[in-house]
This record gives sequence, C-alpha cells and structure tokens, in this order.
Amino acid sequence: MIFAPGQYTPDQLSIEQYHHELDAVSKTELDRIHRSIAHWQYAKANPPESTSKCFETGTALHTLVLTPTLFDKEYTVVPKYDRRTREGKALHEKYAAIGKPTLSDEDYYVLQAMAASIQAHPAALELLSAKGVAENSFLWVDPITGLQCKCRPDWLTDMVIVDLKSCKDASFASFQKEVAAYRYDVQGAYFSDGVRAVLNDHARDFVLIAVEKEPPYAVAVYKLDEEAIEMGRGLYQKDLQKVSLWKNDPTLWQGYHKDVQKMSLPRWAKNREEVIDFVTAGVLL
Repeated sequence: MIFAPGQYTPDQLSIEQYHHELDAVSKTELDRIHRSIAHWQYAKANPPESTSKCFETGTALHTLVLTPTLFDKEYTVVPKYDRRTREGKALHEKYAAIGKPTLSDEDYYVLQAMAASIQAHPAALELLSAKGVAENSFLWVDPITGLQCKCRPDWLTDMVIVDLKSCKDASFASFQKEVAAYRYDVQGAYFSDGVRAVLNDHARDFVLIAVEKEPPYAVAVYKLDEEAIEMGRGLYQKDLQKVSLWKNDPTLWQGYHKDVQKMSLPRWAKNREEVIDFVTAGVLL
C-alpha cells in the first residue's frame, strides 16, 4: 500500500504498517545513519525483532497513558506461570491463541504505577489533558534532499509535541545526559519540522515526559530549548545529506571513516586523578 505525504490516524495507518510498510526515514533510522550507512542498510535488510519485553512494555505504557480505553483490546494480562510445566505449557498455548501481546501481572502493576505517577504530576497532567491526538503518523518529503520522511508523535496538540520516555533516572542532570546520548534533540527537531511540513502551520515546542521504571516512579517534564532544537536540526539534516550523497553514488564508502584516524584521549580521561597522581609520583616516568 502506498501512502502519500500527510497525517494519518492509527486507524488509517497502524503501528505495524508504520514500522514495516513505509519506506521512509524515521528517527530510529536517523540514529543508524548517524553511525554509518552500513549500519542503516544492514538494519533495513535485517529488521530487528520488535517483540522484546522492553519494546512490549514500552508500547504498553504508551497505550495505557495515551489511549487507555484501547489497552484491554490490544493487550492480555496474564498471571505468572512456568512454561516448563504441563500446566504452564497449556496456559502459554491458551494465551498465544488469543493473538495479542501478553504482559505479566507483575509488569502490569508496574505500568499502572508509572501511569498513575504521570497522572499525578501537574505539568504532565496538564499536557495530556489538553485537546490533542495520540500516535498519529506524519509523512513528508524533506525539501533539501527530497527524501521520504516519517514520524509518529506520542501526543500532539496545537502548541506542543509530547514524547513519553521511561528511564532509570529522571533527575535533571541524569536525563540531560540521556537527551544527548539518545539524540532526543534530533527527535525534537525532526518531529517539529515534520509536523509543520504536513500541517503547514507554526512550529511547536518539544516536551519530554520522563518517568522512572522503579519505585517511586518519579516523573519530570522537560522542554527542549531553541538551542537544543537547532542543534538537533543540524544533526538530522547532516544525516539526511549523508543518505542523499550515498543514493547518488552507491560506491561511496559506507562504514566508519575509511582513513587512519589519529586518536587522543577524551577530555574527561585527561583529567583522571589516578593518572595525575601516578605521574606526580614518578610511577609513569
């Protein structure tokens, strides 16, 4: 099925179709492209499994928070059982026949606690209570490279794009590192530009709701500033340009840098106290 550029509801374009039928660049693909064209091409030829426990619980949390009325339709909560036993095998076959992803009752309890914590956070509640749409897909053509692009914001209002992230530590300093490590600035710029291109309207703020995966399931809400978004925009445009150049000339080197690269220690390593102490003591001299 061919989808033209535009906005699609989950009924018009399912999450399975979004991931497996749309030949367009997503944020996940941008991350692979950033690593190398070779990594991106390998993943396209060998799609990674999306049925891991981490993936299922993450998707289930989104459903529970953003579209709670659909949770029972899309998931089955099951008691803990041992598949090595006759009873456990029978239960597994029973639940597999239902044809829906399963969650243990223990995982479901955690998801409920995380969802409740989000609902109890004033800023998060205000964002998710505003009039908006969940899990809509946006398809557009990048005006610079002509590449097909796609994104699927968790929650979209007239003013804000909201993305829900589960994490180990939602504190400011720790989550700031996650923003850089997982390139959430790239996501913010890419989603904002994509939505704006499709709707042909104004730019939106990109807001992250971070919820911890362990008790007390603390929540924090962060809006990426203009500097972060602008940096993310430069990064994603560079990634798309890399694909454009490769498409025009597939003989280009696809892996890491093809030449010998001179390497020094990172700045943090140069300041390691133990090294300084050893040198001072004459151990390394």
